[in-house]
Amino acid sequence: MKLLLIEDHPLVQIGIKSLFKKKNWSDVKVVSSSEEIESSLECHSIPDLVITDIMLPNFNVFEILLRLDFDFTTTKLIVLSAFLNESNIKDSIKLGANGIIAKGDSMEEIENGIDIVINGQNYTSPSILINFKGMVESRGLSFSMDCLTPREKEILTLLAKSQSIKEISHFLSISVKTVDKHRSNLMRKLDIHTQTELVRYAIRVGLAKA
Repeated sequence: MKLLLIEDHPLVQIGIKSLFKKKNWSDVKVVSSSEEIESSLECHSIPDLVITDIMLPNFNVFEILLRLDFDFTTTKLIVLSAFLNESNIKDSIKLGANGIIAKGDSMEEIENGIDIVINGQNYTSPSILINFKGMVESRGLSFSMDCLTPREKEILTLLAKSQSIKEISHFLSISVKTVDKHRSNLMRKLDIHTQTELVRYAIRVGLAKA
């Protein structure tokens, strides 16, 4: 698969490239100028996935993509940015983004979101959904159970079976602090505020029996 990464920040470039190296995606092209973007999208080697920031020095990436009128029918598009407001969310939807991910997310969450998009589903960071829920849900980018990491699903299942944090820690051979952090992430992502509500949610989605 071919990846086009539109990003100027060296640390982000390194992080995304290492992520795809782990997935054995060797065809990764990084661009950071308007000329490179246009050249990459107008050539015959169309990427399978475009991951882009919104603002790069001296220009707006969205303006270029809209001007090029690039057909994202066969190319998946993920917007990865630290500057997401109502206007940017609208532009992302207008471009047909399959994923909208906040740079402030952990690398595990970013990888999980990318995997979901690659596998044909839409993804929106929970932190974005909380602030722009109505807007993203109208375009099918709403948050779902699929946005949980495998470890979070595992811990949610164990919590639903009435296992304590200490028991889960022992069972998974991870620290109590790590389990508690995952539980906090689950509550944040699902907009749930108590462990009882977490258990009810797990039962509702079929992870546990009542």
